[in-house]
Amino acid sequence: MKSTDIYRFYDKSYAATLIGKLVIVGYTHEKKDGTVIKQEQKYGNVVRVNKKEGVIIQLYNSDETISLPPDFSTWKRAEPGEYTLRSTGELVKDPDYLTNWIKDVE
Repeated sequence: MKSTDIYRFYDKSYAATLIGKLVIVGYTHEKKDGTVIKQEQKYGNVVRVNKKEGVIIQLYNSDETISLPPDFSTWKRAEPGEYTLRSTGELVKDPDYLTNWIKDVE
């Protein structure tokens, strides 16, 4: 996907509804041939969203933030309940959203 293509999935009104929401972010690290190297999950609250920075998430119990592309095509409403992160074993209660991303590695 070209970098300009991500903006076709950007919706300013939808972006505004994400502020303050709890999200679990899943990452699959893959080689270019599709071989999965590892999977990890992180979670936190959305602190701001815009086209320039993307979706900025303040990670739970951390000073660290992460940035996701402003592409909402992978965002899904989470069912109420408890989610156990496979990569850390942490328990996340009642997140608002789930989103998954693929990271290419060498």
